[in-house]
Amino acid sequence: MTEEAGPAAEALAAVGRSVTLARVEDADRQYLVVLPPDGRARIARGAVVPAPAAGR
Repeated sequence: MTEEAGPAAEALAAVGRSVTLARVEDADRQYLVVLPPDGRARIARGAVVPAPAAGR
């Protein structure tokens, strides 16, 4: 994860118990969503993945 990874990591470290994690894939990017018990989602974005070349 390249963007907003700090808040997502802090949310994981601060909870000290179970959290809900979701990995979301879009056409060109991946996201990690951290849902701690307080209900305030933290979202980390991955780097943009270039589209594959045509004909491959």
